[in-house]
Amino acid sequence: MAEGGRGNESPREESLSTDEILEILSNYQRRGVIKHLRDAPGQVHSIDEIINYIKELEQKRYGESPGEDHLLSVLVHVHGPKLEDGGLVDYDIPNREIHYYPNAKVERLLTKIEATVEEFEEE
Repeated sequence: MAEGGRGNESPREESLSTDEILEILSNYQRRGVIKHLRDAPGQVHSIDEIINYIKELEQKRYGESPGEDHLLSVLVHVHGPKLEDGGLVDYDIPNREIHYYPNAKVERLLTKIEATVEEFEEE
């Protein structure tokens, strides 16, 4: 996975289709990762920070959480490639960092999805 050399915004800001954005946001863990990256200060985050966030997400959702090795594997091999292909992140594996590149379209749709999920959970 490439090291980050981009500016502050995703280079695919305009080129991501609605379907591509929905595919990225179709998984609750990916939505959680993007939400965490969006809300946390800075654009560079440790992989361990993201794993801990997913662990908390799993604990809240299921009352238990998979081990950190499993979560690392899922992050790097499942969610990471989708986020990276969407231009939202770059991984710096040797330094165990994730570089986040905000995308206004993705974040707007994420906000709408979050509101809808909350509404459904209240019913």
